[in-house]
Amino acid sequence: MKVLIVSPYRGIGDLIFHLPLFRYLNSKFNIKINLIVNENTKAKFILKQENIISKIIYGDFNRQNQIRKIINLRNKINKFNPDLTILTAPSKRLKASLIISN
Repeated sequence: MKVLIVSPYRGIGDLIFHLPLFRYLNSKFNIKINLIVNENTKAKFILKQENIISKIIYGDFNRQNQIRKIINLRNKINKFNPDLTILTAPSKRLKASLIISN
């Protein structure tokens, strides 16, 4: 099973706040987690000690060129081909990417 989490939040605290979710999914499904996070989080440095993370991809979640960014996020999601995708934000534009993905 492949799990993908899309977390568009920018702050370090937001990323750390989601660690219990990552750990829970890791223990429940016994797999490593794939992440798509905001470019400004520096997630690779923050999460480098966590052995529950498989891959971290940076995405651009700002509001300019929304249609193009919806398509780009959809392509990133489809590239992972996840069985479970979790979006940690209530944004309609990010939900659109999930809806049109495979």
